[in-house]
Amino acid sequence: KKFSVYKTEDSQKLGSFYISKFLMGNVDENRVDTLRQNDIQNQATDILQPTINPVTLDAMELIKKYFPPDQWQNALAVAKGESGLDPNAKGDDYPINGIHAPSYGYFQIRGLPGRPAKEQLLNPEFNVKYAADLYRQQGWKPWTVARKLGLVK
Repeated sequence: KKFSVYKTEDSQKLGSFYISKFLMGNVDENRVDTLRQNDIQNQATDILQPTINPVTLDAMELIKKYFPPDQWQNALAVAKGESGLDPNAKGDDYPINGIHAPSYGYFQIRGLPGRPAKEQLLNPEFNVKYAADLYRQQGWKPWTVARKLGLVK
């Protein structure tokens, strides 16, 4: 069965440990219901459920496809912080240094001159692949959220 992440009032009851286990493919579907029923407090922001949110499932599958395994959890956290895992997210819609260059997709890639077109950046697979390429070239430096997460010093 496929799993995805969705938000509920109970969402703070699961830890990043379980998200990490999910990304590695180690979450048992029966364990998901047990975790949901337990009152595990002060942990992460998502809860796993069978095929409820295919968009989030797609994001995780793409992250696993393009990012190195040791960065899957970080990539998920960055994408979640940048776009809320919305593949159609558009942000930073204001001029910076006189250039109007909004950010698009899961990883909020800025549409700067010389970069791919908006339509490409709004393609979920292209966005994640481009983000993985940026990560390989520059680490987590291009993402503001990565600084907030302590991934960039």
